[in-house]
Amino acid sequence: MTAKKLVLLGKILSFIPRNILYFFGGIIGMILPSILTERTKILYKNYSVIAPGKNRKRLAKREFQHIVWNYIDFLRIPYLKKEDILRICPTSHLKLLDEYRNKKGLVLIPAHVGNFDFASSFISSFNGVKTVTVAESSGPGEEMFNLFASYRGAFGMRVLKLEDKLTMFNLYRALQGGEMVILLGDRDILGNGETILFFNKNASFPKGPYYLAYKLKKPLFAAFIMRNPRRRREYYVIEKEIKFDDLFSIDKKNAIKTIMERFVRELENVIREYPDQWLVFQPPW
Repeated sequence: MTAKKLVLLGKILSFIPRNILYFFGGIIGMILPSILTERTKILYKNYSVIAPGKNRKRLAKREFQHIVWNYIDFLRIPYLKKEDILRICPTSHLKLLDEYRNKKGLVLIPAHVGNFDFASSFISSFNGVKTVTVAESSGPGEEMFNLFASYRGAFGMRVLKLEDKLTMFNLYRALQGGEMVILLGDRDILGNGETILFFNKNASFPKGPYYLAYKLKKPLFAAFIMRNPRRRREYYVIEKEIKFDDLFSIDKKNAIKTIMERFVRELENVIREYPDQWLVFQPPW
């Protein structure tokens, strides 16, 4: 689907009550595994690693439902207000926001878990929070990159191009200047990451987020916006600070790898609890 068609679809969806969209989206999600058979096979392989012994067909149906519901919420973002965002994901306190304000800068690492696109709007909707992230442009193309950047930036987030040679420098400068750098931590797109055991199998993870936090001694948080299993139209936040104060006495390479391992353990915990919300068709193994 082209960017223009997605924009048109988003406008149409903005006029339809969310509960109705979720009802029909749930039906579509249940049908998709039998249509997108190749993708369903990938999910089955994932489940054999992350959720052995669980009902694969049931997990796949739920996962496709999550994907459809995520797109519904994402395409409606430009037509939402801040109070709408906070109503969908109600919270009274987040430690990561306190650390961000106290330390004047923070690295936040989500993953392809829950609704990672909604997460950017949620965090950016808080007053006084400046956020910046990175997205791939060569894969989806310039038109799609601009569309997704505008949606992700609806509440003020800046989106930099992954392929730009100055992106790491600009992230460094943003973090040093007190912004919140938000980088997905479970996909090594550039292929220059570090090998970490992930569900007891070797997988490559990007080093950038951890390097930035370590280099500038800024707080590092893993945070995931998860769909509430009991109230599917609501999200909630799982946050975990990844501490590394004990690692400055060892060499930088081993310190960064240890930080990455600590993040991966937290990611594994979330995926084990919500295997149908790990939305990955390009597994890292």
